[in-house]
Amino acid sequence: MTGLIILAVIGGVIYVASGIWLLIISFNESMQHGCLSMIIPFYSLYYVITRWDKSKKPFVIGLVGLVLFVSGIVPTLVQFKGEVEEIVTEFMEAASAGDIDAAYACFSSQLDTEELADFINNNPSLFEGYERISTSSWEVVSSGGITSGSASGTIIYSGERRLPFEVWLIKEQGAWKMTGFYIGS
Repeated sequence: MTGLIILAVIGGVIYVASGIWLLIISFNESMQHGCLSMIIPFYSLYYVITRWDKSKKPFVIGLVGLVLFVSGIVPTLVQFKGEVEEIVTEFMEAASAGDIDAAYACFSSQLDTEELADFINNNPSLFEGYERISTSSWEVVSSGGITSGSASGTIIYSGERRLPFEVWLIKEQGAWKMTGFYIGS
């Protein structure tokens, strides 16, 4: 996954650099073209089409950067989505079955076992009839050697009942662990 993130960063840098290059070319032609490129949406594309000879190189390089960015970011997000859904599913299935130890194994070691047991035992309606989850948004952040993330979505229960959820995670020893979990009402 780190290689894909590096690929996305390199692609993003190339894309931004090519955009700056195109701006320089348009400003070199005239202040008007440079300002229009910065202010008017899609004017840069018009500029590239109407001045293909001098703008094709940064445009093509920018497309390569965009492809690299997308090639790196999409698989990373798809992988994260799958890993989030797996850990939340494990937690919900364990909590539904009353298996406190298995539910606790889904959390970072920062959580108190008794606190989790109390939450599960005092809120049985949040786990009864659980069928599956559906995630709708995800975010991954890496800073200072710590990778964390969050996701939100819907818990789907039998009988058409649905509740929103939000989960916060941290990567510990190569595996995602939950640090917090919210189920709406």
